[in-house]
Amino acid sequence: MFRYSKFFLLFSTALILALSSIGGAEAKRFGGGRSFGGKSFYSQPFKRSQLQRQRTFNQQKAIQRNQTSRQSWRNRGGLLGWLAPFAIGGLLGALFFGGAFEHLNLMDILVFGGLALLAFKLLSRRSGAAAETPVGAMGDYANAGFREKTSAPFDTDILGKKDRSQPLSSHDLPAEIEIPSDFDLQGFLEGAKRAFRQLQEAWNRNELAEIRGLTTDEVFIEIKRQKAMADHDLPVKILDLDAELVGFEEDAHYQQASVLFTARIQEGSHSPETIQEVWHFVRPRRGFNATWQLDGIQQVED
Repeated sequence: MFRYSKFFLLFSTALILALSSIGGAEAKRFGGGRSFGGKSFYSQPFKRSQLQRQRTFNQQKAIQRNQTSRQSWRNRGGLLGWLAPFAIGGLLGALFFGGAFEHLNLMDILVFGGLALLAFKLLSRRSGAAAETPVGAMGDYANAGFREKTSAPFDTDILGKKDRSQPLSSHDLPAEIEIPSDFDLQGFLEGAKRAFRQLQEAWNRNELAEIRGLTTDEVFIEIKRQKAMADHDLPVKILDLDAELVGFEEDAHYQQASVLFTARIQEGSHSPETIQEVWHFVRPRRGFNATWQLDGIQQVED
């Protein structure tokens, strides 16, 4: 009896040590390789099939929009397409051989109308492009809505006060992503990648105040708990990082953007590995210096 009890004790001790070592390995990178956050469905893994369905749907939509746009231009420019060669030819002939616009006729009127329409479209396109240019250079970290490095925490209570009983999105991200016309997508993704690196570096250095500045209350509480239990011997290096917007929603008060990160990381002297995580960022739509904050992480699984 004593022999079996001793064997059971040794087996239990070995099992506990094995599980502890596994837990420590998972906790070495920021987020611990877990799914968590401010909404209940963040605790569930993000299914890879969601990404495939979404990308296929987006490609089909893009093809349809492209075909519709081409057909629209064909229909709109059909008459001008037939008349333009004759009108331009007649105008050039009159200019070179004399008699241009001496006696206005139907062809002269069409030429005037075509030139006026062309000038109007060119001016409208230039003014529209100037109006849609985002404030600041594309890729600017601050203008993308991410806070620069800080050593002090700042107030995020406005995010904590939000009623989370009605989330901005359902468990499945929308099949087609629609973003505001003034949303700097490239700048946002560059800022998101910098935030990913900054949070991992702050995790390595045990800079909880810096982490606090880029996370909501729920995420920071979980990160702080993981940090208290983590093994800090192996710093994590980010060797390569890619980001893709996989979801965007907004209401009258908040914006939410979901980013798929594909990262190649290395823990200490261990072999590099590739990970995929979906990070959910939120920010208030209005307010002074409203910045994006991490509200949840989901691991990507098959």
